[in-house]
This record gives sequence, C-alpha cells and structure tokens, in this order.
Amino acid sequence: MEWLPNTNVNEVIGLLEIVNDNDGTIALDDLHNTTGIDVDDLLFVVDAGEMLGFITVEKHRIHLTKKGKNFLSLDPDKRKEELSKYIADLDIFKFLFKEFMKRGGEMSYSEFLHLIKGYTNNKSAEKEVLNILHWGQYAGILDYDPTTKRIVVL
Repeated sequence: MEWLPNTNVNEVIGLLEIVNDNDGTIALDDLHNTTGIDVDDLLFVVDAGEMLGFITVEKHRIHLTKKGKNFLSLDPDKRKEELSKYIADLDIFKFLFKEFMKRGGEMSYSEFLHLIKGYTNNKSAEKEVLNILHWGQYAGILDYDPTTKRIVVL
C-alpha cells in the first residue's frame, strides 16, 4: 500500500504555484534553490504532488500537469472539494474508508493507530496517523475530535 508522503497540503500547493510561475516546469535543483527547503523534505512534497497527479518528474525536472493547472485555477473552497475527490481515489484512503465503514463510519484514535501499526512499523505509525488525519481533515473527508478521541468519515 502506498502511503501519503510526510508533507502537508499547503506545501504541495506552494510547489504547484512555483512550478506554474516558472512556465509550468522547473529543475529540481532550481526548486531547491528557490525554496531553501532541505532536499529530502522537498522530495516528500514532490512525491505528494506526483501521487495526486498534479506534476510529473522527468530527468530531474518537474512539470505541471493539466490536472495541476486546473487545480491551481480553483478558489480555495473548490480546491478542497477537488482534493477530497483525488484523495478518496488513493489506495490508502480506499482501504481506510472500507475499514471505517466496517465500524459504522468512525473509530477511536487508538483503534486507528492499531490499524495503521498493522501496516507500518511501530515507530512510524503515529506519524502516519497524523499525516492521514491532516490530509483527510484538510480535504473535509475525515474529522477528529480530540476531546472524545474519535475519528469520523464525513
């Protein structure tokens, strides 16, 4: 199962905007020099953009796709709406939605963590859970209530 790269949505949108401002293509080295972001961290952002179909990477150059251009043209509310569709189509979220539906559309944080531990090593499970929650909450497809420690599919 392919996991979401450990980055956040705003970094991916920032990447798309930089590539778009450079006529839809930029060398990875130039992107690194422009942003000052550590190369390893930058690769997570690039991986997320590629996973969502917003960019392609060929010979160390990043190219904005038609899907990426269309996404950038949307207002912030429409971006969230579109992103929820793209995220829901990722294998990790398809799997998670099935697991949530088996449990009536919600589960406790500890159940969720236990589920993720079954597919990762224990050291990375907490990080994966937080990353999934970040992306899911941003896209409006998951909600987490820290008081009750319940995660709900919206």
